[in-house]
Amino acid sequence: MKHLLVGTAALALCALWVPSATADDATSQSTFKPLPSDVATEVAKAQVLRKQGKLQEAARALAQLMLVAPDDARVVGEYGKVMAQEQRGDDALAFLTRAVELQPDDWTLYSALGVAYDENNNPKAAAGAYQHALALKPGDATVLNNYAMSKMLSGDMTGAEMTF
Repeated sequence: MKHLLVGTAALALCALWVPSATADDATSQSTFKPLPSDVATEVAKAQVLRKQGKLQEAARALAQLMLVAPDDARVVGEYGKVMAQEQRGDDALAFLTRAVELQPDDWTLYSALGVAYDENNNPKAAAGAYQHALALKPGDATVLNNYAMSKMLSGDMTGAEMTF
């Protein structure tokens, strides 16, 4: 069921970014890039765009990748991370939950999942995600920072200080 939801969400998001061609707009089809043949390279490009804050560009690239690799944890996870950074917690949760099913040993997915849970005001689930990330990557500064911020958001100042 979750796979179907993620696939449907990906197709819906793709439709939002694909301009419709008209008879007067014959050039629009020539501006589309062909679907990527090397998923790893394209995911790496999307990661760079995300880290540069070019979230819409990253999302467009990942939407195309979802068409050719809907069950690739790298694609699904990166798409979820972009959604979390865009503060689209509900969308991020769908993609990140699917990504951790596909690749349960990736600590970065659990950290991003914690952020998405925080965006959805679910501190208990966020704490679980951060703890899972820390079990996979003990002492990681990014996870600890996210976890401390999560505790601050939920009003646990003492816990936040201890986590920092």
